[in-house]
Formats: sequence, structure tokens, C-alpha cells
Amino acid sequence: MRRPFSIADRWTASDGGEHVCVISRAVGPGTRWLEGLKPDSVLNITGPLGRGFVIPDGQRPLVLIGGGVGIPPLLYLARRLDELGRRDVTAVLGVMTRDLLPLQVRSAPASDGTPTPCVEFPAAVRVPTAVTSDDGSIGLRGVVTDALWVWDERRGTVGERPLVFACGPEAMLKAVARVTRELVMACQLCIERSMGCGVGTCLSCVVRARDEAHPEAWRWKLTCQDGPVFERDELLDYEGEPGA
Repeated sequence: MRRPFSIADRWTASDGGEHVCVISRAVGPGTRWLEGLKPDSVLNITGPLGRGFVIPDGQRPLVLIGGGVGIPPLLYLARRLDELGRRDVTAVLGVMTRDLLPLQVRSAPASDGTPTPCVEFPAAVRVPTAVTSDDGSIGLRGVVTDALWVWDERRGTVGERPLVFACGPEAMLKAVARVTRELVMACQLCIERSMGCGVGTCLSCVVRARDEAHPEAWRWKLTCQDGPVFERDELLDYEGEPGA
């Protein structure tokens, strides 16, 4: 079976060659096989597939929230936002421990969750970033929603309410969904599902989505084609869990 990977970066080299970057960690037979590949190895890939983040017009504040394996697609998103001239962008990145942060650290992330230019993004994009870790080995000891609360409290109520782009584990996304509702922020969630085929045939990646046209007011949607990015309020099972 193929493995689904998000695009961590994409660029055109000076010789005209197109480059795509993915980030992986060896956790099973498939990723261990990938780790063993040599330069000039040839891979058969399918993609890009599905629906990505929808970047709004205007200059409303944008917050990129990534947890663990959900960090890579936000790196590419940061590059795209920079190319589009978006400057009011903040990132919140959460990891279990320092060694799992897939970025080079420029300076020590603030332990109180204050966003600073502390990590290296692709293409030297500068994004103020708060880093959280479960064990306190880097940045704020806690979870990404802790840092989001800190950022919002310090920002105040001036201007348009922010839009959050989030990608990460299921529990994290549910917590982000709950907190963004409490903070009256719009939110797009890039969700994780096992994808057997990626083209809508195997039906292994279904998710419940609201649809008032159906008798039960919801229907199944495919993460690989209709997503993996969904509007928070489109998803039926991301109400957020108290205490998450």
C-alpha cells in the first residue's frame, strides 16, 4: 500500500528543475524502506491529491498550528503565504520532545509561549513561532492550545479575528477546534486518516461531514478527495473535548 505524505516544501531550482520535499520518520516497514533509499533512486508517486488550505483575500491575521507529523505541510504553507505578501502570520508548533522538531533552531524558543523568530523555515521565511513540548525540553511545556491562548491574550481584540490553519494528531485537532470556537476564530483542519488508495476507491478514509440536504443532516466524505483540509464547522466529529 502507498503511504500518504504531505508536501513540506516545493521550489524551482536555477536549472529549471522542480523539487518537492517530504519529511518522514522511520516508524514502520514502509518508512524504514524509504529511509534506506539512495540518491538517484526512482519513486513512483501519485499526487498531489485532495484539497489544501484555502488562503483568504485581505490581510486578516493567520495562525499556523502544527503538531508532530502535522508540522510539514505548514512549512510549505508558510512559504506560499510569504510569496503572496502575507505578513501577519504566526506559527505554533508542538512536539513531544525537542528531537522531534523537524526544523533547525535559530535561538531558544520562549518558555512562556511568546512567538519569536526562533526556527528556520524553508526559503528563509521569517515567521514568529511559539514552540511547545510535552516534556518541556524545548519552548513552553504544554500543548499548542496553551500557546494559542497566550498569543490571543497578548494580541487583544484589535482588528479582524484570526484564521487558524491546523494539522496534527486527532486529539490535537479536536482541542484546536474547541479552543478556536471559544476564541471566536475561524479554523481550517487538515485531518489524518489511513488512505489505502488516495483516489476515492477503497473508502478507508471517510469522515462525517455536515450536509443539511441529507435526512440525517450529514454524509460521508473522503479525506483523500474532499479533504484532507476541511472547514472546522464542516466536520461532525470535531466538536472538541473538554480538557483536551
